[in-house]
Amino acid sequence: MTTHPLKSRFALRRSDALESHLEKLRGMKFDSEHRWRWTIAGDVADVSVEADGAIRIALVVPDPMPLSAAMAANHALPGNLRFAGPRGSMLAADTFVDGRAHLPRSFADLEVGILLALGHCPHSFSDKSPTNEQVSAAIGGGNWRDGSVVEMASGWELRPRVRGCATAVHATIEKTELRICRRIVAAQNTSSSYECLCAQALRFNEHLRHARLTVREGALFAESCLHGEQISPTWIETAAWAVAVACRYTEDVFCILTEDAEVVDLYAAVFLGAAK
Repeated sequence: MTTHPLKSRFALRRSDALESHLEKLRGMKFDSEHRWRWTIAGDVADVSVEADGAIRIALVVPDPMPLSAAMAANHALPGNLRFAGPRGSMLAADTFVDGRAHLPRSFADLEVGILLALGHCPHSFSDKSPTNEQVSAAIGGGNWRDGSVVEMASGWELRPRVRGCATAVHATIEKTELRICRRIVAAQNTSSSYECLCAQALRFNEHLRHARLTVREGALFAESCLHGEQISPTWIETAAWAVAVACRYTEDVFCILTEDAEVVDLYAAVFLGAAK
């Protein structure tokens, strides 16, 4: 869904010995061509590598949490790791091979996030936050049109084009990550449509690539986070584009679920088992 020409920069080459790089990671075992199984505290995630260099991680959640709790929890997870699928029945994440240098850090972050999502108490590690200068330089090195980058007091506004329209996303440094996000709709947990919004967002999260949906501050957001080793022109452009596409792809459905009570009732009856 979020395929983009930028991804060609990450494409695999025949000379890449990807197996040796992935198998250096703790708990990673080769399964079949371009597929691995990653064991984390007894749970096993599927790891698949696509021809363009994209890596997809998926793990079945043994005991899914309530819909609203899963959506709120997404915001605290690293990268684009997210609860996804019907009733939040899986954890999903995406990354890229991209020279492989970032893979140990990226998978270490994902391991901490997966353990946290599954209710464990992982040992976290400290890391330096990206600096304003580092992020500004990476954004400045990207292929942005004139007027597509606005520096603000709290961060940056980036305007990738989706379907020919500029779609503003915001980039801010938060703790050890650069968070790129865009608000979609209000999502007050007191509204009758809130459970339906959460249920549909989790379904969308299974199909999105390199971005996720989460709820925070009374609203539904699309977002993606980059750690310090991913602060580069290509990573920032790709994350911004993925967030913009996630918004454009989902916003019409979410607007209907917040505005049409009849649709909410039908959705609840069909997908949530609510009484008619």
